[in-house]
Amino acid sequence: EHMFESKLRGPERGRKERGGKARRTIARPALMSKRYEEPIDVEATDGSVDAFWWRGKRYQVRQVLCRWREAGGWWSSTEDADRPWLSGDAREIIRIDAIPITSGRAPGTYEISRDLRNGAWTLFRVLD
Repeated sequence: EHMFESKLRGPERGRKERGGKARRTIARPALMSKRYEEPIDVEATDGSVDAFWWRGKRYQVRQVLCRWREAGGWWSSTEDADRPWLSGDAREIIRIDAIPITSGRAPGTYEISRDLRNGAWTLFRVLD
């Protein structure tokens, strides 16, 4: 599990003195995540993820928050420098806001990943 910080939206929570001047600070709640890397089925249209199935439950995507690519082995690649996934592990990770339709739970933030070599999808991480 990993811990991250994010800004708390809302009123400022305190003041700190710096150089004789008051400085406002914002309280930041700790966020936790759990890594799964379990296979999932993805419903996508024209490259846009609409929903995914994990452990028998369907999760409807409400918003794509961000996406990025990670490549391993790029440092040892001699051929196809513009396509590092041919020489090592590479995946696209998509952070999404989704709601589990079939379980009645609250919406959450999920990271799903697609292997760029074979197209397999996995649930990479769930953020609390």
